[in-house]
Amino acid sequence: MRRVNLVFCAILPLLASGPAVAQTGDCSDRPLCLGQTISEADLAVWSLNVFPDGTGLPDGMGNAEEGRQIYRDKCSACHGEEGVGVKVLLDRGAFPTLVGSTPPLTDTEQQPAQTVGSYWPYITTFFDYVRRAMPFATAHSLSNDEVYAVTAHILVLNDILPAAANLDRDSLMQVTMPNVDGFICDARPDVFAPRCMSNCSVPGDAGISIGSGETYGKPVPLTDCMVR
Repeated sequence: MRRVNLVFCAILPLLASGPAVAQTGDCSDRPLCLGQTISEADLAVWSLNVFPDGTGLPDGMGNAEEGRQIYRDKCSACHGEEGVGVKVLLDRGAFPTLVGSTPPLTDTEQQPAQTVGSYWPYITTFFDYVRRAMPFATAHSLSNDEVYAVTAHILVLNDILPAAANLDRDSLMQVTMPNVDGFICDARPDVFAPRCMSNCSVPGDAGISIGSGETYGKPVPLTDCMVR
């Protein structure tokens, strides 16, 4: 207990001095006069959300051939030249493969690898991820044109687009991912259903209900789920 008290006492002067220093400016809109008001320009840099209906897709265009070189320069060190990963990294459980297990699965595949071709239901989600988080060490460093180009190249590696494909906002929205029908809505009552505090139904394939609560039927396709 004595050690905790000493640490707490050491922190108190720092907490006390912070607001006093900041009081020199006008900060009536900020509790304790901490931080600073963010501008719309500052916020726009991080406002990157891209949704399945295409909302948020930026202007720009990229070619798969251009994306191939960008991928080699900025992505292949982790994901391998052809998107199959780097063995020494995969053995450590990092940097997964981007190519393979594209549906339909073969008879010997019980569980597909979660690659771009087998897992992502919407290409907009993949585009959003690359734009926001890649490359690993320099996230958010790719231009919009580069993101479109790299996305096109990775789709080519997965046999989803032809080798000379171009991508922009409109053509990207025409891409149908191979496993889009392999997802279902989350049928748990706290996801889409209204709040229920008594006589609640039990989610399940058979639409079981308890008491007079609303019945939850079978899960519906993801495409229907997204527009609810």
